[in-house]
Amino acid sequence: MFFTLRSLRLRFLATVVGLSLALLPQVLPVYAAEPGRGATAALEQSYLTFIIDHHFAALRMTELAAGTLQQVTGEITDADRARPTPGFEATEPRARLDQIKEIARRNNRMQREEILMAQRFLRDWYGVNHEPQVPASARPDIERLQTLSGEAFDRDFLPTFSRHHYTAITSSVDCLVGREVRHDDLRRFCKGAVDSQLSDIDEMRHLASRQYGMDDIQPQEAAAQMQHHILPAGASATIR
Repeated sequence: MFFTLRSLRLRFLATVVGLSLALLPQVLPVYAAEPGRGATAALEQSYLTFIIDHHFAALRMTELAAGTLQQVTGEITDADRARPTPGFEATEPRARLDQIKEIARRNNRMQREEILMAQRFLRDWYGVNHEPQVPASARPDIERLQTLSGEAFDRDFLPTFSRHHYTAITSSVDCLVGREVRHDDLRRFCKGAVDSQLSDIDEMRHLASRQYGMDDIQPQEAAAQMQHHILPAGASATIR
């Protein structure tokens, strides 16, 4: 049989493509729809419920800092505000520094999406529909921040939100090392939470030192004293 150079190239290409297609299911990660096995199931459900409620409290803290939108505009400016959180009253910006408002807006947007993602994991893997609830441990911080404005707000918000971030980091590390090994989506979720909140803490500590001479913010020490409890029904809301 006579083969031309062109036909040999085509046969070689077809062989390579065929092998690639055959290996594709083994190479590409597949979304795992099954629940965690053994002890991982309880760990994942506990973590996901915690992070949903933790982030819900952060939504209120950040909208107190940046203020809430009265109407949507197409402009992107330093005067932007956060989207109102269901169940809370509208508020004017209480932070003085634009950098704090920027941190607040960024976290408000990101943690809304993370709440939705964590709810999806709970629903898909465990058939659980969990609506956000404010942890009782976060309520004193929110109530205190609501009474402050200007520099006084900044001085309270920076260590408070750093501590709040740290509690999410420690729980996310626990999830990273104890999750169901097939749940790659959860691994990426937890690692993203750790990376972003470590970066925020570093930014807030630098900001506190540079602007207000606050050089002793130690979120790990304050967070160790916190205990997480859930408020009674009625303090929850749907995130859209």
